[in-house]
Amino acid sequence: GNASGASDGAILGPIDRVLGFGFGAVKGALVAVFAFSLLAMGFDGAWTYTGRPTWMTTARTYPAADVFSRQLVPIIASKREELRRESDAREAAAAAAAK
Repeated sequence: GNASGASDGAILGPIDRVLGFGFGAVKGALVAVFAFSLLAMGFDGAWTYTGRPTWMTTARTYPAADVFSRQLVPIIASKREELRRESDAREAAAAAAAK
């Protein structure tokens, strides 16, 4: 009963914490890159690339966030195009079925 459950928790507890920390760190990094991408798009759209504020461009994480943000944009664009094609195909099928 309780003895076997306690030993399982003792073995898996540290592993669970390490994995939880790792996944949490990855999620946090993704959220930070996504937020940076939105800010960068806003500043770039309003003032071009040179319009990014000093507090953004001098941040220690700026080089990494900028690189990951640039890699994220094509992924989002391709996914968006894929979803658009699927939606168009569904609409065409529905229109053909309605005739």
